[in-house]
Amino acid sequence: RNATKKNPELSPGLRKMYGDLSMVRYALRLYGLPVSIEDIRTGGSWKGWDDARIHFLGKIMAWSMAFYYPLEHIAYGGFVVPKLIRVDTEKYTAYSCRAWLIFVLSDLASTFFKLKELRKRRDVLLKSRELGDGDTARPTEEEIQKKEHDINKQIKLSRIHVARCVFFVPQVVHWSYSKWARDPLFSENVVNGCALTEAIICFYQALCSLRN
Repeated sequence: RNATKKNPELSPGLRKMYGDLSMVRYALRLYGLPVSIEDIRTGGSWKGWDDARIHFLGKIMAWSMAFYYPLEHIAYGGFVVPKLIRVDTEKYTAYSCRAWLIFVLSDLASTFFKLKELRKRRDVLLKSRELGDGDTARPTEEEIQKKEHDINKQIKLSRIHVARCVFFVPQVVHWSYSKWARDPLFSENVVNGCALTEAIICFYQALCSLRN
């Protein structure tokens, strides 16, 4: 996003780079609204979970993004072609980020419920070892170990996701403030520090996801 109070320690070149990347981020999100509508229609993001609270929060997340993207697009238009789209970009950015804040908080709560369900699934799986050998429904030890490994991996990834959400919150709260550009809540160092930390955690999460 556009810089708030300029940090004299940040070089002009670095400032220009992250400003350009911010505009790229806006452009890449132009396709987001159809994805959100499809998620609302099909419930794809919460399929496979039994807890009704995960379904409920998934719907909130999908609807929040359905509001987020159009508001984000208006702000983007105001930044790129201000003479054509005459809007208060600061205000529309704040509006869009309030929808994003709802998404992040719902995502955080949903992940805790997912962790709870995953632990229950693991307990049920481990109890299946206690079934008698003559029971044809009893999974083999190899199947149990594979499923346990998959569940443990999901648990680890979910815990990492919680950390990402935690570092998202200060950023989104900052940009949700109606005067985030003129009178920011947090300094540039705090906001960019949270963004960098979240990006590092995201990279680590991706590496963990690729491991067997």
